[in-house]
Amino acid sequence: MKQTIVTMLVATIATMTLSTVAFAQRPKMTTQSAPAQSYTPSYAPSYSLRADNDLTALVGLTGGAINIGVDYARMMNSTYGAGGYFFFQTSKDKNNSPIVTQIMSFGGLMKINLLEANGVKVYVAPGAGITLVKDGSVNSAGAKSDETVIGPVWKMGVQFKLAQNFSLGLESTTFGNFFNDNISMSTSAFQYYSVAMGFAF
Repeated sequence: MKQTIVTMLVATIATMTLSTVAFAQRPKMTTQSAPAQSYTPSYAPSYSLRADNDLTALVGLTGGAINIGVDYARMMNSTYGAGGYFFFQTSKDKNNSPIVTQIMSFGGLMKINLLEANGVKVYVAPGAGITLVKDGSVNSAGAKSDETVIGPVWKMGVQFKLAQNFSLGLESTTFGNFFNDNISMSTSAFQYYSVAMGFAF
């Protein structure tokens, strides 16, 4: 009888010991009390819809002669901005007479967006600059001379947005004359039309 009791006691102790060891090795289930924080990698790009710089590339034809140019404005807001321009018109002769005069002009301007809605932008850009006119005048002896003109510049155009930062349209540029009485810049020869490609960045 004593041997049976001792055997049962040893078996019980052994069973309890094995159960304790087995449960001690099982991982505990934990519940997260704080919500997980979102993480944005430092290399993730950031996109801004506001463009501070307005660049317009120009290319056109006047009587078969090509003209190229560029306008730039640092936009203070979406309505107006200040910047500068560069414009170059090649010359063309017909029957040894110039029908298109070569000019190069540069100066400052103020760009004003009159309308910007539904992908359409209408703008004007008044300014002033220096215009170099090749063979701009002819003296009494028939000799040609180059002329330098200081005067107002008037630009106006319309562009249609084709992408987030690209638009396409037309722009006209007119140069005026303040002081030089050797040349008349009031004729249509000093008004130019160009295809305008706008880049906002």
